[in-house]
Amino acid sequence: MAGTDNMVARGLLLAAGLAQSVRLYRWQGWKAYQVPMLFSLHLFYLFIPFGLILKAVVINPWASNLIWHLFAIGALGGVILAMIARVTLGHTGRNVYQGPAVAWLFYALLISALIRVLGMWFWPVYTLSLSRRLRYFGW
Repeated sequence: MAGTDNMVARGLLLAAGLAQSVRLYRWQGWKAYQVPMLFSLHLFYLFIPFGLILKAVVINPWASNLIWHLFAIGALGGVILAMIARVTLGHTGRNVYQGPAVAWLFYALLISALIRVLGMWFWPVYTLSLSRRLRYFGW
């Protein structure tokens, strides 16, 4: 559904995005701000409704394809990273609520998802040039 003109599909994407937004709001994730391992799950889950709503309203096919990166990097990558961190700490007997300083991992993933989508959307030439330079560093 890249930049689809199908109004039914766009309506379903919008309805799904709004439903996920309501679900996220009812979870009251902002109350978990003091617990980074739990807050990160809520933060990265936010990419699901955000991506669905953007997918419904963006009609430019090129920009619409970039939105899949919100799902891939933001939602999937972020939730998987948060779960791996929580489960690893829990299964090794460490306190999940006072985990090691892994917050930088979550920030890096969040920034990479936003740069990947917004950078390519608004500054494609600069972002491509930057990515060519960074690939030599293994990024």
